[in-house]
Amino acid sequence: MTQVWNGGGVFDICAIPYTCPDLGVIAWNEPHNEHRRGSVVDVRANNKPGAIPRTLTLKFRELANYYEADAHLEGGNTRHFHLRLLNRKE
Repeated sequence: MTQVWNGGGVFDICAIPYTCPDLGVIAWNEPHNEHRRGSVVDVRANNKPGAIPRTLTLKFRELANYYEADAHLEGGNTRHFHLRLLNRKE
């Protein structure tokens, strides 16, 4: 199954069309909430390859807190941490 992602923002690793054809990634249309300046990122937490395993969710929150970042867990099929690196909304 091919992974398709069309969220994110101007700092997405595959934001430019056709830069990740092997992943089936579609470039974003408009950056979604808070992903406009590079200080807020999403980190997968859904047990898919490359994601933070659910067993390490608490450890990830502890690390984020230690580095004074805000790690808000968002659910659904795309379970991920909405990570504010500067600990504030942008």
